[in-house]
Amino acid sequence: MLVVDNDGLHSLQEASGSIALGAGYHTIAVTYFEATGSQVLTVSLEGPGIPKQPIPAARLFRQVPAPTTNVPPVLASPGARELMEDEPVSVALDATDADGDLLWFEASGLPPGLVLDSETGVVSGSPVGRGVYPVVFGVSDGPAAASVAVEWKVVPEPSAPLLAAAGAAVLALARRRRAP
Repeated sequence: MLVVDNDGLHSLQEASGSIALGAGYHTIAVTYFEATGSQVLTVSLEGPGIPKQPIPAARLFRQVPAPTTNVPPVLASPGARELMEDEPVSVALDATDADGDLLWFEASGLPPGLVLDSETGVVSGSPVGRGVYPVVFGVSDGPAAASVAVEWKVVPEPSAPLLAAAGAAVLALARRRRAP
């Protein structure tokens, strides 16, 4: 089934298409013709919780690996969190795979300003937009997946007691001026 057709003589231009894929291995065929252009070929993927990115080399196989007994990955819950608005966040998801398979992480429902690195499982950024966010994290080893649902809340940064601090500063300044 043809998903993208960017045929013809033209300068560098992007063409895209989409197809729904289930879990597992899928055949992909890329044909490329270049006559006098800039010799560029990029094949990317994008999906729910996955920003557009080149297909990682670790996800490409010349042939489907021989079927083996697969133990699904295990994903520990990062737990409910209360995050301060506009404050940097770095949360490493904890996942294991008894077979030693490469793992691929996904997330949906993250607060705006946060992103998940699908290869390392690290959520980072600075959340914006106060509110409660039901987040689903997932991890896959290819043939199997695991997921956990949590609630992350973005709250405003607490206000410091400015009046008390300002009063203390005024007293300190007044005392310094009276000293000889």
